[in-house]
Amino acid sequence: MVLKVVPFDAGATAAQATQSMVADRNPATVRRALDDARSAFARGPTVVSAVTASAIALGLQGRQDASLRAFRYSQELSRRDVQTQLALIEHQVAGGNIVGALEHYDTILRSSDRIKSILFPILTNASADPAIARQLNLVLRRKPNWWREYLTWFLGASSNPMAIALLPRAVLDPDVDEDRTLILRQLQLLAQAERYDLLWSTYQRLGVADAAPMALLRDGNFEGNRGFPPVDWHYAETGELSPERRQLDAGPGSALYLPMEASSHGKVAEQLLRLSSGTYEFRAETGDVPSDPARRPFVRVSCAGAGQRVIMRHDFPRGDGEGGIIVARFDVPRSCPYQWLSIFVRGGLDEALAEPPWIAALSLRQL
Repeated sequence: MVLKVVPFDAGATAAQATQSMVADRNPATVRRALDDARSAFARGPTVVSAVTASAIALGLQGRQDASLRAFRYSQELSRRDVQTQLALIEHQVAGGNIVGALEHYDTILRSSDRIKSILFPILTNASADPAIARQLNLVLRRKPNWWREYLTWFLGASSNPMAIALLPRAVLDPDVDEDRTLILRQLQLLAQAERYDLLWSTYQRLGVADAAPMALLRDGNFEGNRGFPPVDWHYAETGELSPERRQLDAGPGSALYLPMEASSHGKVAEQLLRLSSGTYEFRAETGDVPSDPARRPFVRVSCAGAGQRVIMRHDFPRGDGEGGIIVARFDVPRSCPYQWLSIFVRGGLDEALAEPPWIAALSLRQL
């Protein structure tokens, strides 16, 4: 229709040439398309679609060097042409040039929203290659206008722990709320994959003060509000198991008050430890512990990973004045490089407890 109205329109001629090759790639059609593209270029030497149509036709004729030159010229005219950038990506990939390919990905993603649904999955699959993941991380560190949208998509789609640990490195800022959300997702994925080595190293790179090697246990007084679970405390969020952090009712300091309903049964809090092999002593203060031994909460240390071998379990002691001190010694074997410290409550068939049990002043030391 455009050609009937404006028969000498270079853009319309080029568009028709490209469309003809989509519908039919036999040699005669490609020759006519190349002639039309050249005719369009002669009338409009700055019309990008005329150059890309010529490049496509030359490629279909097997004249790859000429096709590449045409695509490069197209890029000189405009860096926003999707077909040109895709062709140059394909050329760089074929030559094993990761950096060059990613530069073209960056160019096209900066200028075209509609291509993201196509390129985001391709980048995510490619990031399973550590060499590509490292170079893609360098691109993301420059903060192009698509970086956050891509990382959000990536952390919802990737199942590769190495890439999950590497791609956001030095890109996300733990003090920015939007970034913090992505960091929490990243840590959660590494924990689900049971890649505790990557989980711990990722946590340490956040610059959290308690990530120092000497911090055997973090936030033993339950005072932190901006931790990074599951390395820092992760609290149950369901109503029947959700604990409360607040000041002690009967003294200075903070404590974790545990749910007291009869139906409350399970894990209420947990954090990841990295204890080297050896003997350790765990201490904590407890209070309002129920008299029924079957209803008393307990703390547990277990090996992280398959099987979760338990290496320490200790009930809250009732003690004098319904409070007490936990002192528990345990050994960490060499086969257990990461551990879970967990706090559990136990429900019952009777009514709710009169007062919620609490635990405070948790500490660990190596003997």
